Amino acid sequence: APAVQDGLLDVLHPQCLKDFDRADYTIGKEPFSQGAAAKGADKEAARERFAECLRAECCGCGSAGSEDDPHLLRAVSALASQISMAHLGTTCFSGPHTYALSGGSARVTYGVERRGGALHMSIGRREEGFTAFSLPDSDVLDCHKISFCRQSAEFVLHCPRGQITLENLSANEAMLLVWPDERVVVHDGLELNLCSPPLPRSGLLQMLGACLLGCFRLLAHLVMPILLRLKFLVRPFLGGPKQRVE
Repeated sequence: APAVQDGLLDVLHPQCLKDFDRADYTIGKEPFSQGAAAKGADKEAARERFAECLRAECCGCGSAGSEDDPHLLRAVSALASQISMAHLGTTCFSGPHTYALSGGSARVTYGVERRGGALHMSIGRREEGFTAFSLPDSDVLDCHKISFCRQSAEFVLHCPRGQITLENLSANEAMLLVWPDERVVVHDGLELNLCSPPLPRSGLLQMLGACLLGCFRLLAHLVMPILLRLKFLVRPFLGGPKQRVE
């Protein structure tokens, strides 16, 4: 990678520069929304601001300590691009290699944030609101607009002693394909209403049950003394036990 001082835009991976303004980026605390630069007065100035924010977020995390590390900046910018998104789509069951969705429905996000001496990154793709899909070698099929397809991943970059290492934290996907009559699509015997890894439903239900039980116990603890006191107060106004008449 060229030195940072020779030109910041030359250090960043070209795919990242192409994807800028085609996706939602969050660099540190600063957002760069999709299409915002194109709507602004100076797209080139917005791109330079994006590059400078990425440089500032990476500064201090590389082998050069507090100085710029062009190799780290190059690696981060490559990961914050369609290069990572293509790998994510390939590894996910619901990736675009299997299910082709109607154009214009995808929203792509990238996040880069320095935490301590490491860089935390996130990538994600959300496809929602589409009304058509197709399988490999099949015709386009209509579907309900509540259908969705989501993939995401989080990872951390470390750069100890000049060697960049990547640690995967999580990878998730969720998919729901519904026919126009609101029946779930079934493909090869599999209902396309899935989440990986699966949500801990049983644990969630147990937690909710414990909360409800605790609320009922608290309510009983508060109400029972009141009922006993009311019974004591109204007893004088009640007649004695009725005599049975033979």
